[in-house]
Amino acid sequence: MSRKEKYNRQKKTKRNRRLTRIAAVVVLLLAGGFIGSHVYFQNHFKWTKINNVNVSGLTVAQATKKLNNSQIDQNGDYLVVKNSRIKVNSQDVKQLFKHRSSMTMLSAKKLNAKTEVSNQQYHYRMTTLLPKFKNRVDQLNLTRKPTIDSTIHLANGHVTVTKGTQGTELDKTKMIKDFKKQARDNLVIAVKMTKDVAASPNSAAIQKRKQNVQKMLKSSVTLTTYNKSYHFKAAKWLTSGHVSADGTYHFKSTKLNQWVDKFANKVDTLGKALTVTVRGKKSSYSKRRDLWLES
Repeated sequence: MSRKEKYNRQKKTKRNRRLTRIAAVVVLLLAGGFIGSHVYFQNHFKWTKINNVNVSGLTVAQATKKLNNSQIDQNGDYLVVKNSRIKVNSQDVKQLFKHRSSMTMLSAKKLNAKTEVSNQQYHYRMTTLLPKFKNRVDQLNLTRKPTIDSTIHLANGHVTVTKGTQGTELDKTKMIKDFKKQARDNLVIAVKMTKDVAASPNSAAIQKRKQNVQKMLKSSVTLTTYNKSYHFKAAKWLTSGHVSADGTYHFKSTKLNQWVDKFANKVDTLGKALTVTVRGKKSSYSKRRDLWLES
């Protein structure tokens, strides 16, 4: 064997030994880390949230304390209602810990600690906390851009739809509904701050309102007096108006009101003196409809 070949073999051998040592160190570190984490998580929560509260790395006692003492008014995308919290006992948290321990450590897990909400607690939430919650949402909306739904307009007998604008204000109705749902079962009421969504011109709600207006314009009314009948078609007398955001219909009825006033002056008898002949005697009709005075 030449000197060069001998040198290359020795160099290769040294490199292999070095790689073997590095691999052994890595294996030992991984094994140590695995054993260490295994021992650590025998008494501590893996990556876990309980009732949306992060308890990762906490013992059962620490997690219980955090769950029972967290007093956050506004937590990210959630509005946590103060004084709505019902205390969690350590036994419930311990059961969740056992459940979490049986799962893989690689993924995060969301858990819920449940307990029974008493009738007294539910009553307090609905009568005391709900009004405060409504007021809190109103306060937040004061600094937010209003959301305006698409609106329906009636102009010159034609029905049109104007596109609404998307704002940033919270959907109070939806959040109240969520509050009421949580009030019955949840240990703490944490309502997602949901933005109000503007109804588009093609949405089912707007299209239904538009159809209702068109249907109304096809309606007709017949007014019958003692000697004549009058027929009214809505499309002729109601030519302008709009539908408000809450679905209320508003029509400009000036033209119709003017006709009614003119017609009333012609046919109304209230407040007018009349002279009639009853069995050969003249009688006058007073301003009261129920009083006849014989002359």
